[in-house]
Order: sequence, then structure tokens, then C-alpha cells
Amino acid sequence: METILNLLPLTDSERADFLAAAPNDDHVFCPSPDLTFTSDIASLDKIARATVILGCVPPHMLTSCTGLKWLQTWSAGVNNYLTPGALPQGAMLTSAVGAYGQAVSEHMFASLLALMKRLPAYRDHQRAKEWVDE
Repeated sequence: METILNLLPLTDSERADFLAAAPNDDHVFCPSPDLTFTSDIASLDKIARATVILGCVPPHMLTSCTGLKWLQTWSAGVNNYLTPGALPQGAMLTSAVGAYGQAVSEHMFASLLALMKRLPAYRDHQRAKEWVDE
């Protein structure tokens, strides 16, 4: 049986999906704002018991997590976890690399087009009730 510490902000339906996917495992749902990432005993205990973590825990807080088998970050970068000793020997590290590529590229193109067409200036003129041709 695994102890899965899930730091993702989930709806009740999404939590139910996780429970259904691994019904024999112990699930600890604790969205990251609820896990204070300080040295409080409750946070450290949740991390120390985890064999699987879904989310980003500060690497210095993983030292007590001797049973950790898998850390899945929601970030693309994992450099902080590559320092020797950050993860227990044999723990698997995976990331969300590629998960945000399309959204980032769409945002970049939207921003580029907005700047090329001077949309921020037009918005400011509109708010000021000035109809100026940029």
C-alpha cells in the first residue's frame, strides 16, 4: 500500500477519480496552500509518511521522507531536486515538462499580436473616452 500525498488543488470529483484509480492506497489530499511548508509537525508528518508525492515540496523538507518512491512535480523544472541527497536513493522524479507548452505559446502569440496592434493603447484611450487612431 502506498501513501500518496496529493498537493494538487482538486475538486471533489477529481479527488474521487484519484481514489478510484488507486482504491487500496492511503490518499492524503492537502493542496499546497494548506501545507504550510514550514516546520510545523503536521506538514512534516504528511511529507515523511508519503511514498508518492504529487506536487512540489521544498527539497529541504524531503530529508525525512525516507520511503519516497516517486515525486511528480507540477513544474517543468526540477533542478532543485537534482542536488545529491535531495531525494532518497532510488526515488523516481518526474515533471510536468511539456504540459504547458501550448498554453505558453498561445499566450506569447496573443501578447505579440496585442502589442503589434497596439491594443493596450486603444484600451487606455477607450477608458478615457478618447477615440484616437493609433
